Parts: sequence; C-alpha cells; structure tokens
Amino acid sequence: MKRFFWALLLPAIPLFVQAQAIDFKGVPIGATKAEFSAAHPDFHCTGNGCFVSDFATCKENPMRSAAYKLCSDRVNAIQTYAGVAANHLFIYFDDEGRLGAVSVSLPSASFGFVAAALESKYGAPERATEEFKTKAGATFENSILTWRKDGNFILAKRLSGSTDLSSVRISSDTYASNEATKAAAKIKKRAGDL
Repeated sequence: MKRFFWALLLPAIPLFVQAQAIDFKGVPIGATKAEFSAAHPDFHCTGNGCFVSDFATCKENPMRSAAYKLCSDRVNAIQTYAGVAANHLFIYFDDEGRLGAVSVSLPSASFGFVAAALESKYGAPERATEEFKTKAGATFENSILTWRKDGNFILAKRLSGSTDLSSVRISSDTYASNEATKAAAKIKKRAGDL
C-alpha cells in the first residue's frame, strides 16, 4: 500500500517545487518605478535609473570626515546583495518606466556566497567558463552562472572587469535586447562620423 501511495505522489512533487520568479529583493522584473520605490524607499529614482539615495549626500562630505563615514556606512548597509556589501548597485527602467535590469558589482572574494544564495533561491544554474585576461596579460578561468525563467535572466560572473570584482546582472530578455539595439545604433552613428 505504501508503495502505491508513493507511486502516485512522486510524479506530482515537481508540481509543488517550482523555481521562484526572478526578482530583485522582492520586486519582480517588469514592476513599475512606483512599485520599486514603495518597496525600496532608500533608493532615489530619477530618469531611467535608481541608486541609494544617500550616495550623493556622502560625496558632499570630506572623504575622511565623521559625516562621510556615517553616511557611507548607511549606504553600505543598504547597498548589499546576498548579504555582501556591493561596490555598486544600479537599477534601470525601460522607456515605459518598468524595471528592466539591475547591475551589481561585488568583491570577487564573496562570489561563492552570492552564487550559493542565488542557487538556494533559484535552483541550479547553467554553468559555463571562459578565459578572463587581465590588462597585464595574466589569464584566469572565469565562472559564469545563468538562471533563466519567464523571459528574465540572472547572469553572475566570478570575474568582471578585474580579478577583484564579480558581477550580477538581472534583466529581462526584452530589456537586454533593446539596450543592445540602442548600443548598435550608437556605434553605427559614430561610424558615420569617420
């Protein structure tokens, strides 16, 4: 009888265990700017982007002052991803004012923690490697992890720009495609000025 029960139940288990929709700290890709701002009031949104609102205020204070330290500590407490202080964290909205992408730069020493958190939330990623070459010519193997769901993706790179930095890019396929088209148009326009 127990075998019969499990034989009926096991095929149904995948219906209950589903990967989560891709989001940024609880805000789904495609959310409006108002929805993002309501969920994250510490971010200041202007035009097609957002950043931690105290960031500009910090720059107004002398670098080594107590006010700068207090301000930058507050920004660092807000500007985290997977519990890791981010070097930068930018939010991008499309032309209709919907969340299109998030770009996060993190210390590469913390990549394992971030990758484990992403895998815990979104399941196993697609894994790839590429050669990463520094400006000095040294080469390293770079881990690239990708999660895809419902027209959105997360792309995490262990090395990004330098051996000290990792990156996480959260985006909709549509936003990424539109940005690539805009970039190609800019290149073509510049080529016309040669």
